[in-house]
Amino acid sequence: MTAVVQRPPSRQRRWVQLARFGAVGGVCAVVDLGVFNLLHFGVGIGPLTSKTLAVGVATLASYAGNHVWTFSPGRAARHHRDLPVFAALNGAGLLIALAVLALVRYGAGVTSPLALNVVGNGGGIALATVFRFWSYRRWVFRAGA
Repeated sequence: MTAVVQRPPSRQRRWVQLARFGAVGGVCAVVDLGVFNLLHFGVGIGPLTSKTLAVGVATLASYAGNHVWTFSPGRAARHHRDLPVFAALNGAGLLIALAVLALVRYGAGVTSPLALNVVGNGGGIALATVFRFWSYRRWVFRAGA
């Protein structure tokens, strides 16, 4: 006897996808914040350079997690096309995060590690996350692509 596997309805799939995206994003946010804090407060590298490097490391982890688990179960690997688009969209997400961090650090003059992390990094990650979810679904991990 063969079991019939039914695909969940589209709305249910989207919620599952959003939950998985959130889990991958949570791990990558920890990576992002960890690398940022290590470089900025530990090594003494400037906040924007530290953020840029941290997002680069988190981007690699994010691509792997989202490709394998969030958007692509059963989808053929197309790294030659997906990865450059993913990197470009993460570059746009980085600009969003850097704008928030720069506004908090240089616009408001905040230097406290707690405030930079909560407001500067947290706000930037939140705004960039909304952009990334929308853009990954639209341009990188398209259904049927």
